[in-house]
Amino acid sequence: MDRQYPDTVTIVYRRTFNAVSDRLAFTYPNQDVRFQVAGFSGASPIVYDVSRALAGSGEAAPVRITGATVSGSLGFTYTFDAPRDGSATAPASRSFLVAGPGGVALPDDMLRDADPVLRDPASAADILVIASRDTVDPAPGGSLDNLWPIAGRPKG
Repeated sequence: MDRQYPDTVTIVYRRTFNAVSDRLAFTYPNQDVRFQVAGFSGASPIVYDVSRALAGSGEAAPVRITGATVSGSLGFTYTFDAPRDGSATAPASRSFLVAGPGGVALPDDMLRDADPVLRDPASAADILVIASRDTVDPAPGGSLDNLWPIAGRPKG
């Protein structure tokens, strides 16, 4: 007697895109698509594609999606288009974050830090580099490494 038993079952179902606490995060296959996301408290949509990371760092590189239309009066619905990402490094699935006015977290308070004391010998440095991660390559042999022969090796 021969019997076969499945060892896994995958269930795929459609779900509605309804916000919880004025925000919704979801993943969707990389294709041309128009989304309708409902359940927001106001008419100020914030929409991001959060699928990508900065090369070599793993740091998020979100892309803001503009042009969302708003409908409704109590329980707003946002409609936006997400064209297929046709680049060679495009992910198979893309992640999106949609927020209404109440879905954005803000800090309770901000305090100014003390002014740095750059002339203090205890804080000595031969060179100070202020740059974006996109413009300075910290890898061995990169643009930042080329400054060390001029300034001497860093102390820490």
